[in-house]
This record gives sequence, C-alpha cells and structure tokens, in this order.
Amino acid sequence: YGQVGGSNSGTSRSLSLTKKGASLTYTMNTLWPEPYLAPYISGEILNFDYREEGATDSQSGSTAFTSALTVGLLIQLNWLDPDSALDARNSSGLNNIFLDMFASQYNTSNSSTDANFQSDLNWGAGLKFEF
Repeated sequence: YGQVGGSNSGTSRSLSLTKKGASLTYTMNTLWPEPYLAPYISGEILNFDYREEGATDSQSGSTAFTSALTVGLLIQLNWLDPDSALDARNSSGLNNIFLDMFASQYNTSNSSTDANFQSDLNWGAGLKFEF
C-alpha cells in the first residue's frame, strides 16, 4: 500500500495516487555463509486509484491491474560495529541491517482507457532491518 499527493499552485491542480498491490521477492542471501551481499528480484501486481482536481474540473478512477519489477542489492552493515550488532541480536532479535540499493519500474496497464502511470527506471536506496 502506498499513497502520494501533490499540487501545482500555478495551475491550481492537484493529484493524489493510492497504490494497492502485492509483491513476491526472491533474495539470494545464502550465496555465502554470512550475507555480506544479497542480490534480489521482486515482482509486484498492483493498481492505482487516482484523483485529479482542478479549479473547474475533476477526474478520478482506478486503473486495471499492472505490474512492477525491482532488482536490488542488499549490503550488510553489521561489520561497521560488530559489538553493537551482537547486542542488537541478543536484546531484540535484530539479525542484520542492510543498505538496500535498487532499481524499479512501474508498467502501464493493458486497458486503453486507463491513465498512464508507467515510470522510467527509478533508482533508490534505503535501510532494511532483518529480524
């Protein structure tokens, strides 16, 4: 589930999107005895609910189901502070912290009446906590 909104004050328009979907991810974290590097691939089935409003008109609807694909690499960060990593494992069950670097792309649906929410290749990074 994801939600985003925005507006353009110069043209008095706003757009809000709600993404609903399910994903399946395969992480290759058993390539080595300790998952220092773990490549992964993820597929997602989703649809968008949208609402666009202007000063004199508005449009809303839902798209048909579409897909998204993500490929990424998890880089384990436990080696930065091994004592703290061991304390976190013993006290809260936190096994690993990863730097997550990925690229993803959303595709457009096959319905000709849907708004086109297809994206270019998006790059991102974040942290993942493995309990």
